[in-house]
Amino acid sequence: MALYPEYDQIGFLAGIGITIEYNTSISSLSGGQEKRRSKYTFPLYDVNISYDLLTLANARIIWQFYKDRQGAYGFFYFYLPYLENFEGEYCGTGDGSTRPFDVPGKGLVANSYIVYVGGVPQTEGAGNDYIMESDGGVESAAQINFNVGSIPVLGDHISINFRGYYRFKLRFEEDKLSFEVFAQKLIKMGINLVGVR
Repeated sequence: MALYPEYDQIGFLAGIGITIEYNTSISSLSGGQEKRRSKYTFPLYDVNISYDLLTLANARIIWQFYKDRQGAYGFFYFYLPYLENFEGEYCGTGDGSTRPFDVPGKGLVANSYIVYVGGVPQTEGAGNDYIMESDGGVESAAQINFNVGSIPVLGDHISINFRGYYRFKLRFEEDKLSFEVFAQKLIKMGINLVGVR
């Protein structure tokens, strides 16, 4: 998996705007009533990244990353550069197997997280429901390993509340850009990144 160029590659801090997206289907009924249905069990997040200062060399690093993803085609991960609290974040859906589930974050603060299976809080530790690995998942994400007697059954949603560095799964919004426009967007208005599942 690819990881957006972080601060070890880009010497400037990015401005980050996060937009939460729910997908609601709304139908108007005769008589003026509405019927609403949520299409997403868990929301998606879109991210806008901009830089106050950026050298041409740093812009080229991000440009090459854009080209490697083939614009909007390839997805990648982006970590928030600061600790934040998150609630009810999706980790996966049970299928009755012992596979581990990646947490959408890393650097989880000790005792800050609660794992839920089907909305029921689980207990951490050997001999309990699960064990948390701090960096066992994709791109150093934390990972939940369920003990044999607590494996989530088919269809159970696994979610988590935590404090840590959130990991977004994203793609570039635009497919057709020149380097000059791309570099100007990075500095002036930011590059839009779209959340994907």
